[in-house]
Amino acid sequence: MVFEMGKIPNNEWGGSQDNRPVTKKFINAVAMPYYKIEENYFFDKATISLGSNTEGAKIYFSTNEEDDAEKYSLYTDPFQIKETTTIYFFAQKEGFMNSTVVTETIEKLEKTEVAHFKNYDSESLIPGLEYQYFEDNVLYVDELDQLTPKKTGITSHFSIADRENDGLFDFIYSGFIKIPTDGVYTFFLSTNDGGVLYLDGKRFIDKDGPGTATPLSRTISLKAGTYKIGEKYFQMGGGYSNTISWKGPGIKKEEIPGTVLFHK
Repeated sequence: MVFEMGKIPNNEWGGSQDNRPVTKKFINAVAMPYYKIEENYFFDKATISLGSNTEGAKIYFSTNEEDDAEKYSLYTDPFQIKETTTIYFFAQKEGFMNSTVVTETIEKLEKTEVAHFKNYDSESLIPGLEYQYFEDNVLYVDELDQLTPKKTGITSHFSIADRENDGLFDFIYSGFIKIPTDGVYTFFLSTNDGGVLYLDGKRFIDKDGPGTATPLSRTISLKAGTYKIGEKYFQMGGGYSNTISWKGPGIKKEEIPGTVLFHK
């Protein structure tokens, strides 16, 4: 089959139902399979379960990339891994087209030492974070330290709802976070454009400079207590977002709620 392009576009082709391209027969396909990890964190071992939203589908998997589907093993029960592992798996059902092969690398985390941050449990604190709001064109968050905010206020969480435009705007947030119980916590920072999350007054997650909202994360062991938290954020125009999330003991990944954020 050869396709040839002329100098003049055909504005008629595909415009009417008579010559509009159509798929005459659809083949049902198995839903893409997925995996779940039983443990909240993968330090020593991870228990992996595989599934598909297509009822009755069988799932085949391998820990080696295989071209031959017959070399994959039938998944029947959850299995454990103890090291960083790449899993290849697909779903199959009679009368359906196989799903494509899904490739997932499940990374083992390094054990983290307990961070010895200054604890402010004895302080008298008020719900909410303090914020400073700017409308300045900056390239890096520390440039905000030399500027005068347009306004200041209190916000329940790391929200940009108090902005006065959708173009150039910036925030500095400061306050404290209440860690409810001893354990391992992961913090996530997703900003468009730049942002830096601070814990104990130090840079903790650095996403400084212009960029998209691709999230960054960092895991840390914390004792129950109240610690300094803050963020510097700027938006240079175009799309904008600012989301700070966490997960930890008994906490599935969620945006950090106002119930654990305070200021003096």
